[in-house]
Amino acid sequence: MKNVIVTKKVSKKIYKFFEYYKLYYENFYEDSWIWSENIIINNYIQEAKDRKQDMLNKIKNTLWNESVSYPNNTAVIRWKTKFLIIQISEIENTRIVEDIEIR
Repeated sequence: MKNVIVTKKVSKKIYKFFEYYKLYYENFYEDSWIWSENIIINNYIQEAKDRKQDMLNKIKNTLWNESVSYPNNTAVIRWKTKFLIIQISEIENTRIVEDIEIR
C-alpha cells in the first residue's frame, strides 16, 4: 500500500474547480424568486464540499495500490462525468500528486 500525498498546487486547483461550481449555482439561483432559494443554494454549497471530498477519496483510493504502475507517471482516473489526468512522482513508498487536469 502506497501513501498518497496531494501537493498544495493540486489542492488549489481542486479548490478552484469546486469554488466555480459553487459560484455558478449561487449566481444561477440568486434572486430567482423561488421561495426556497436559500435552501437550494445551501444544498449546492454542501454538494460542492461533498464532491470535493469524493474526488480526493477517488484519487487516493486509486493511487494507493502499489501493484499498479503508471507509464510516464501519469494516471487517468474517471470520476463521475470527468476525467482526472494526474501527474505523479514516487519516492520510496509514497506517491505524490504533482499536477491535475480536470476534463
